[in-house]
Amino acid sequence: MEKGNSLDNVTPAIISEQTNVNGSDVLFQHFNVAILKEYIKSKHQLFNIQNIWKVEGVTPESEKWKILESSEFNINDIEQKLCGSKLDPLVHIGEIFPKDRELLGIDIIVELTTDQRTCDTANLGYVPRREGNLGGTLLCPDQLTSNTNEGISFTDKDTSKRPVFVKSLIDDLLDKRIILVQAPPYSGKTALTQLIEDYLINSAEYSTYRIIRFSTLWGNDVGELCNWENFGEAWKKILGVDWLGRLEPMDIDVDVDNKNITASQFWKTVNRGLQGSHDIYIIMFGSYSYGSNPRDLSIPIEIPEFNSKSIYDIKFTDNELEEYVTNFCRYFNLKEYNKNIIPEFIKYIKNATAGHVGFVRHILYYTREEMKSKVNELTWNKILVYLNSNGFNETINNCRGLPKIKSFSRDQIKLCENVLLNKKCPYQSSNNSVLALIKSGVLVIDKNYMLQFSAPIVMRSFIYQKYGNEKISETIPESLYDFIVDVFTAMCLESRELLQRTLSFGFEEREETVILEQMWQKEFYRIGKRLLNGYFMSCDVGATFASNGYLDFYVDEPFNWTIKILREERCVAKHAKHFDESTGIYKEITLYAESIAIVDIRSESIKSVWEEIP
Repeated sequence: MEKGNSLDNVTPAIISEQTNVNGSDVLFQHFNVAILKEYIKSKHQLFNIQNIWKVEGVTPESEKWKILESSEFNINDIEQKLCGSKLDPLVHIGEIFPKDRELLGIDIIVELTTDQRTCDTANLGYVPRREGNLGGTLLCPDQLTSNTNEGISFTDKDTSKRPVFVKSLIDDLLDKRIILVQAPPYSGKTALTQLIEDYLINSAEYSTYRIIRFSTLWGNDVGELCNWENFGEAWKKILGVDWLGRLEPMDIDVDVDNKNITASQFWKTVNRGLQGSHDIYIIMFGSYSYGSNPRDLSIPIEIPEFNSKSIYDIKFTDNELEEYVTNFCRYFNLKEYNKNIIPEFIKYIKNATAGHVGFVRHILYYTREEMKSKVNELTWNKILVYLNSNGFNETINNCRGLPKIKSFSRDQIKLCENVLLNKKCPYQSSNNSVLALIKSGVLVIDKNYMLQFSAPIVMRSFIYQKYGNEKISETIPESLYDFIVDVFTAMCLESRELLQRTLSFGFEEREETVILEQMWQKEFYRIGKRLLNGYFMSCDVGATFASNGYLDFYVDEPFNWTIKILREERCVAKHAKHFDESTGIYKEITLYAESIAIVDIRSESIKSVWEEIP
């Protein structure tokens, strides 16, 4: 929306049962306001959208229409004169605009991130905090809403400021002078830059420091890409101050965010800081790969490991996660009788996210949106059912923190499978597929330089996308027994030769070939998903139920089936004791399972066993 010509840009937004957004087909059932933003941005080639407002009664004959026609119309008039309401990004479109409603006029107004005609610097809602020659980029007071293009909003009651962690990071910065934080998309980098800045400018301890927060993405809002040639020009146009205008005590907080800052002046300053010169402190955040190798980082200087941090250094600690989840649930208005939800939720989120900030927030917000109409009768069981549903799994697959597997190369898919099956896979800096998967946020490197999925929930998404998307069956097995028989029948018909020749382990045990259990699991999952006709089947369950043991599969409501696959197991009865409701390692899972099966796969010379536990 631009001042003075609001009605010059009236255009329809057509949302169908399946709508293409940025090259991907999005089903209507998953179409929320955040996706609507992306749809409008791509359709009209906009860089960013600040907010979307819902308005009513704006028809050509109405007084509200005349307000829009006025050359004096501004953003404040949307709420004050048009009675507009700002839309929550997570709300489903169907809740706002029923399909059968009458189409009469304007339904939404799009607020862009900047009005470039009214000022020399970007009207982003970020202003240099220059009082007393200090710096800063806090949001203007009238921009402090819960819906901004920032990582977090300080007006959200559940926002965690992480004061202990932020203070430790600042102390580390003052000691090292230069820090580069490398972490995947969706891991909370932008939010952390906000928290650092907020802490610095509100602490008397740092009152003499000039503090500037800068994102290279903001250059797009003023038509200045932050490239090598015009970095200084873009910096000044965005912030209104020259790059390092005066050599005084200063803290520069730079959010790299998917672009390469290659201005020689900036990197020379960083290099001098690494050598201990200048009273300047710079902390940079970017979605790059791991380590200090310049080729890996795509930057022109070498950042020592001493000055580098990764996702492991910025994720939630256990205490932070517990506090954040607890506060979120309290603002969710959970009643006393279901207060046991909070400790169960904490267990689940710890196991599913490993402290990954973006996914912690994702789980909480999507659960709230799904359950807010049921809050007075909410139980942990209902939440758990949702978290194991197709609907929730689609929110993970569609979030910006995860690329679609269809965009992976063959080598990248094989690499993910290798990490999935072997659990430990060494990092190779010369492997371009490794670097691509790290940069996209699928894989990370642990302290031992081994590859692993960035979070358990990312591994779940890979399995679902890779093995769970086939044409579904028209009929559904009526019992767990029928389901297992149908799966193994299909496996024998479709994959007998593959399983016998390709999926066998390469060593001999008593002259018998031992079946590689994980390969059978994959094939079972692939066919099982197809036979369930859309009902959700989780794999590697255990953490989901806060259990210390792990089962192969759990089939969601209304079935609640649990399946454990064994290989060459000669003590099935003994293994069944693990399901004891009081003492077994799967006791948490038995609270929800209605039928439990142990499937023992054996070589041809050993009789196969199937056993059901009542």
